[in-house]
Amino acid sequence: MILSLFEASKQVQEWKRQQKRVGFMTGCFDILHMGHITAFREAKKFVDYLVIGLENDQTIKISKGEDRPLNKIDQRMELVSELRSIDLVFEITDVVDYHDVPQEIHPVYLSVTSRLSPDVLFCSSVADSFWKEKENRAQALGIDFFDLVFPSRVTSSTDLKNRGAIKMLNEL
Repeated sequence: MILSLFEASKQVQEWKRQQKRVGFMTGCFDILHMGHITAFREAKKFVDYLVIGLENDQTIKISKGEDRPLNKIDQRMELVSELRSIDLVFEITDVVDYHDVPQEIHPVYLSVTSRLSPDVLFCSSVADSFWKEKENRAQALGIDFFDLVFPSRVTSSTDLKNRGAIKMLNEL
């Protein structure tokens, strides 16, 4: 299900009225790979509903470079929403420069998480260099924080791009 943040927050409140546990994860998820799938599967084990906030294209350009994202927001929302472990997807429409406040609580993400009001905020300290901001945000909002730590980092979209995997995929 793809909704706006406004609609997503209403849906989350309905699930919570039904006493369901809701988890939340943010990211760009530009090129879906097994690291993403593993994280989504693991997170879903702890909640009834898993919500994903996708960063907009401009935010990704700022954080990862002018040649990113490889998949535009509409494509990423469609792809992520098709995964069985994901119940709801929305776009984080505010443009964010991650480097503004790297270890403090970023006001945009604080606002988004507060409006959504999940029970759990998920991330992986192995794969997400801004995991501490997410932990601080969860603590500030009084919600659970769950660090999805895996034995080793499976891969990343940037790793795939840098190894030329994207060029190979485009040539198929």
